[in-house]
Amino acid sequence: MERVKTKEIEISIPGGELVFETDGEKAFLSRVAGRPYEALVPEVLSDGSRVVSVGRKAFLGKKQIKSITLPDSVREIGDWAFAYCDLLDEVTMPRTTVGKDIFLGCTRIRKVFFGDRDDTETAALLAKIATDVKASYLVDPEIIGTTEWYEKWDARLISILNEPDSEGFSHQILCGEEDYGSSDQNAYELRRRMDKAEVCMLRAMNDKHLADNLRETINDYIFSHNAGASPGAESWKVILERHPDDREWYEFYVKLSCVNDGNIDNILNDIKDTHPELKAYLLRNTGKKDFLDSLML
Repeated sequence: MERVKTKEIEISIPGGELVFETDGEKAFLSRVAGRPYEALVPEVLSDGSRVVSVGRKAFLGKKQIKSITLPDSVREIGDWAFAYCDLLDEVTMPRTTVGKDIFLGCTRIRKVFFGDRDDTETAALLAKIATDVKASYLVDPEIIGTTEWYEKWDARLISILNEPDSEGFSHQILCGEEDYGSSDQNAYELRRRMDKAEVCMLRAMNDKHLADNLRETINDYIFSHNAGASPGAESWKVILERHPDDREWYEFYVKLSCVNDGNIDNILNDIKDTHPELKAYLLRNTGKKDFLDSLML
């Protein structure tokens, strides 16, 4: 059989280049060069070929990139295509075949739109679970966004809550990993509880198809690890350390009545002057009026 001849086409994007292999009809995104911070992949290249796939490790380790948008023409995404993009925040892609662990190590990703740009709840929950290697089965284009998918997502949430806080600590020490920045088991378990509180809060904020009994379970976890309720105050630390500038999160936190007369003073002391918008919002919405009007939202 005669081999189809291909050529390379490069397209500039902010901070770098997309490199395609094309035969004049179909194009394959083989790699990304430079230090891009945004990638809008075209559907049709200059030679008339349509972009049909994203190669294995195409974006691997592009630590500056924050958003990636793929065209509807893409039919396949290779293994680890977006892995270890440290700042990746949002991805938009069509419903297509995906490879292994395409979002591995993308710890800051917040939204993954899979065919439906308007479904922000599914996008938020998919982003959270997409980096969980134990739940790779949920990155399934056949069921994403369906009732079945939400049921499986919630089953994974329950399993996370049931895992001992110490799970994985011995492995971390043996392998010399420093994901939690310390070999201190107490610090490790604190971070594990923060992870659990965060996933509970995210699900409560995006409560499509959320069963009443599970809602009660996750609310109980949030409250039992809130400021003043436990030594670690993990639910509050999620807001303070991971989402202090994300108004959606602290609006939810206040709406859930996590802030009360018993803990508001300690919470305000924790904030100090590092996050004025968060502090102003709490003061305005918890009966505390002794703050500068200029900081009020």
